[in-house]
Amino acid sequence: MKTAPRFAVIAKALVGPALWVCATNLLAAALAAQCTNVTQVPNQTISSGTSCYSNNGTLTATGVTINGSASVNFVAGQSIHLGPGFRAEAADPGAAPTTFHAWVETAPSIISVSPSGSSGMNPVFTVTASSPSGYANLTEVQFLLNTTVSGADGCYIRYSGTSLYLADNSGTAWLGGFAPGSAGSASNSYCSISGSGASVSGSGTQLSVTVPVTFQGAFAGAKNQYVIAYNTEGLDSQWQQMGTWTVPAPPPPDFDLTTALNTYSVPLGPSTATYTVTVTPQNGFNSPVSFSATPFYGCWYAVFNPSQVSGPPWTTTLTMSCNEPMPNTYFTTVYASGGGKSHQLTLYLAVAQSQQTYFLSTSVSPSGWGIINPPSGFYNAGTQVMVTAAASPGYQFAGFSGDLTGGSPGYVFMNSYKSVTATFTRLSQVAAPSFGPVSGTYSNTQNVAITTTTSGASIRYTTDGSTPTSTTGMPYTGPVAVASTMTIKAIAYKSGMADSIITTATYTMVVAAPTFSPAAGTYSSTQMVTITSNTTGAEIHYTSDGTNPTLTSPLYSGPVSVSSTTTIKAMGHKSGMTDSTVTSATYTITLGVVAAPSLTPAAGTYLSAQTVTITSNTSGAEIHYTTDGSTPTSSSPLYTGPVSVQSTATIKAIGYKSGMTESSVASAAYVIQGATSTRREYIRVGDRVIAVENVQ
Repeated sequence: MKTAPRFAVIAKALVGPALWVCATNLLAAALAAQCTNVTQVPNQTISSGTSCYSNNGTLTATGVTINGSASVNFVAGQSIHLGPGFRAEAADPGAAPTTFHAWVETAPSIISVSPSGSSGMNPVFTVTASSPSGYANLTEVQFLLNTTVSGADGCYIRYSGTSLYLADNSGTAWLGGFAPGSAGSASNSYCSISGSGASVSGSGTQLSVTVPVTFQGAFAGAKNQYVIAYNTEGLDSQWQQMGTWTVPAPPPPDFDLTTALNTYSVPLGPSTATYTVTVTPQNGFNSPVSFSATPFYGCWYAVFNPSQVSGPPWTTTLTMSCNEPMPNTYFTTVYASGGGKSHQLTLYLAVAQSQQTYFLSTSVSPSGWGIINPPSGFYNAGTQVMVTAAASPGYQFAGFSGDLTGGSPGYVFMNSYKSVTATFTRLSQVAAPSFGPVSGTYSNTQNVAITTTTSGASIRYTTDGSTPTSTTGMPYTGPVAVASTMTIKAIAYKSGMADSIITTATYTMVVAAPTFSPAAGTYSSTQMVTITSNTTGAEIHYTSDGTNPTLTSPLYSGPVSVSSTTTIKAMGHKSGMTDSTVTSATYTITLGVVAAPSLTPAAGTYLSAQTVTITSNTSGAEIHYTTDGSTPTSSSPLYTGPVSVQSTATIKAIGYKSGMTESSVASAAYVIQGATSTRREYIRVGDRVIAVENVQ
């Protein structure tokens, strides 16, 4: 919780090259007399680095050697005793310096806590601490309210640097961290502190910290006021008790009993007296409250509704039916009890002599064109009643008639039955605005002009669907650019005239459907198809596989090459506009008919196997064929070389080429007959020999 030490020199004496020894100017005997709380610096040799030893009382060093490049600081609140065996050696010439400082610094002290010795729930405490080296030498002030020096279960406040903190319930963690005078605050179960009203000031040797504190009811009782302060050298004042403070116990739960009107006036004769009684809980009161009362003289049945309240709005209505025979003022007492608490409330009933009243009739003509106040009703004789009139929009007040004439307001003296009529006339109405172009569907930005035929009238309009008035909406100063679907509402107005009706125009912006050039059709050569839309700035998406295009389909950026039969579909898109319809164009590309295949040798009867060559006069055409007499297709065997015909067979062939119509089917039948041979055999029958020939 303390900042890094800062040491102030009290006295200096040059001991050796680059070696400073600082000590108190007290006599040795005086030093020895003050050594009541001696702290021994561990015996050691310090040759490098930076070391520091401190004590609020006396610091003693005996078997300590300081040399080399070491830098050592001794700090004490009372005295420093360098005993036998202490050596501070100067460095060799040319080496890093050896530095030793011995400081005797007075520890901080606590001056006061104000207020003290009193009590309260919301005190503003000012704690003052002092340092002989000046208030800026104080780094931290801690203020504790508790029965012992313990941050646990207490109100433990800390000012450090520039911020205020409050310890949590356990006293082990700091809450807050806000500047005095700020809107910050911190709370635990025992108290809260706030930056508002807090301040810090310093003058000379004294630092004062002011903190507003609010105690919790659970912290009730006498508390000690403890303070400790720290300085930059790491010395502290130790905890000092500066007084006591008593946190009062919270008052017990209770309630107040009130009424907004404690005197109710009624005329002679039958009447009803009504009072509203309110319970206001105090200090956490939350018990049911019951009511009772004795009726006024001349009244009966004191009825509370409800007869008991137990929560918001904590109100009841007391009603009494009365029939007072004479003027007088009567009183009764309302008794309320609950939660061990009882309260009383005195109510009064004032009975007055009956007074003459007269009826004032007020009306509007024509009905609905304005309003008149007050409405019709009875008034006491001798009363002067103010009558006012206000016109409805589009109308103007023309004056009063009947028992009152002139403008608004007027006054009627009630000494008899009175009748007043407020008359209104219709204002001339500004001509309704018109739009050009009119509502409709468009494929390009429209500049919409809004006009009225009423000379000198102004126009206001909206484009967000809201309704314009003579004071709201955008003033019309020139044509409105409509680049996306939009609804415009407009009103025209002019001083001394009724506002026009609201007119509306809706402009639906749809991207123009794409067109193709050249148009769909049958062509004998490759076509470069251009796709366009009449909507400026629209982008076009298209497909060439027959599917409908979407925004993820290819974006048109230039003519599309069509070298075979293809269907192109396209759509137009533009932000703020409805996508166009999908348009389609089919291009049938016919580049000619493949020449029918020819077979060599020609069809016929042969005595031996034949090798058949199949050709087409169409360059680049491929030939498919069959040898089983079936009609060939593109899936039949592809001709790649002469076909060997070993036995009778029929070859059929067809030619194909991309972009051309397939050829007609060519056919050739090959009959293979082998060479003729004769075989003669002889058969003996009896005495005869028969020759038999077998011709193959």
